[in-house]
Amino acid sequence: MATPRCLVLAVRSVGPALDQKAPYDPTKDLTAIGPIHEAPMVLSVSPKGQIKNYADFTAKAKAANSAVSIGSAGNGSSQHLALELLALKMQLKLTHIPYKGSGPAINDAVGGQIDSILDQVVASIGHIKGGTLIAIAQSGDARSTLLPDVPTFQEWGAKDVDILTFTGLFGPVGMPVAVVDKLNAALKQALSQKSVQERFSSLGVQIMTLDRAAFEQYVSKDFATSKAIGKAANIVINQ
Repeated sequence: MATPRCLVLAVRSVGPALDQKAPYDPTKDLTAIGPIHEAPMVLSVSPKGQIKNYADFTAKAKAANSAVSIGSAGNGSSQHLALELLALKMQLKLTHIPYKGSGPAINDAVGGQIDSILDQVVASIGHIKGGTLIAIAQSGDARSTLLPDVPTFQEWGAKDVDILTFTGLFGPVGMPVAVVDKLNAALKQALSQKSVQERFSSLGVQIMTLDRAAFEQYVSKDFATSKAIGKAANIVINQ
């Protein structure tokens, strides 16, 4: 019998949640083997702009005749979904500027062509440490070890803004339980290695320790949340 193939599904359930022609539903067509890590996002601005902190950001985004331009890795990306959630929950006027990937978006934020950028910490940390971006808020329940001086959105009062991305190991639907259990045990063993933990820590991501049943619920909730945000913000891809 052929060995079932596995795949990694990364950065939330955004794609299939927003894509009108998505070929699969992660809650029905895949077997969740186990989680790998969660990655926080960071909201940053250029030192060349007038926005210097989160208070400036929200003030401009709530002003009567103003809006804040904010870049993302692309229309329908996890970054796009996250910024729309921030706008909806905090009643902010954000002008989304989609790019073809994080690199171009970050470059324009550094150059001051856009007011701000929301991206994973690992993508922005080099510019933040180098002083070409100012980090003003980050997602997650606690501050990233890479950005210990940057308040979380929750600390700024945005308690309903949960904008983490995740990576997990998945396989095809209908995998034998014995195979799934064996792969889940191997994944946990790999993630327990000190070298792996240190590597993830250096990237500012946190290893997830949910059991398989809890991870299935996590994926289902994330998928439903992504669909709800997409509907509320009218985000549609491949219509």
